[in-house]
Amino acid sequence: MSVIPSYPLEVLRFLAARHARLPAFHFRSPQLHWRPVLVKWTVDLAGKLRLSLTVSHLAVKLLDYFMDKHSIRGAKIYLVCACCLLLAAKMESNKRAIPTVSDLSIHVDGGQFAKKDYASIEMMIMESCGWNLIYPTAAEFSQVLLDTAQVSGNVSAWVEYFLDGALKVGDN
Repeated sequence: MSVIPSYPLEVLRFLAARHARLPAFHFRSPQLHWRPVLVKWTVDLAGKLRLSLTVSHLAVKLLDYFMDKHSIRGAKIYLVCACCLLLAAKMESNKRAIPTVSDLSIHVDGGQFAKKDYASIEMMIMESCGWNLIYPTAAEFSQVLLDTAQVSGNVSAWVEYFLDGALKVGDN
């Protein structure tokens, strides 16, 4: 007899199957040395916008896969981070929690980029992902398990602590 009810178990199976089919990740990004700074910036922005940990994890995963295939120069790298966060929020949040381009541009560029720049980068990211933004993350798996299991608040707090810490690797 399974401890996990059938619906969440099906969700976990789906996520595991999708994870097994993710494209290869090569760690060949020309910007790889910038990754710790970009992850910190993305997670900090998610915090300012009150986005969830699952949004942060998906945004970082989208960023990693996109950077693996593209060379990004100058201030556009932060535009890419913001667009990854926006796409992740669209996938993981309810409609009211999704930031607007105006919300993002305050933190990204002070108005340097137009709405069409955000839309263009969003399209590039989606094309790069084959139009499938279901990239399972540790935060997503954990959320399904925590929502299903009857665990104390202490367990949830520890899971959140370690998931948050996973995004801060390389951050002193």
